[in-house]
Amino acid sequence: GYVYVDIADRDIGSYVDEAKKIVSEKVKTPAGYSLTFSGQYENMIRVKERLKIIIPLTLFLIALLLYMNSDNCAKFHVANRRNRAFLANRINHPDS
Repeated sequence: GYVYVDIADRDIGSYVDEAKKIVSEKVKTPAGYSLTFSGQYENMIRVKERLKIIIPLTLFLIALLLYMNSDNCAKFHVANRRNRAFLANRINHPDS
């Protein structure tokens, strides 16, 4: 059978963790029976597992893009400095 629980003042994760602890201490399940927590709790666990992969991957991609951008930005500044020096030379010495 199923037991429906509506939680208003707590998050599902902490409620289920506490419920698992209390049930394991006070309820003896007969052989062949099992207790599972499903619904939003299962969804929360699945999302938590996905985020363990997605968040580090996202942070790595952001760091990579920042590195690539700063690398190109550094090259741009070197080229820009050369162009400014060339233009300053041409302005000061227009005949050369």
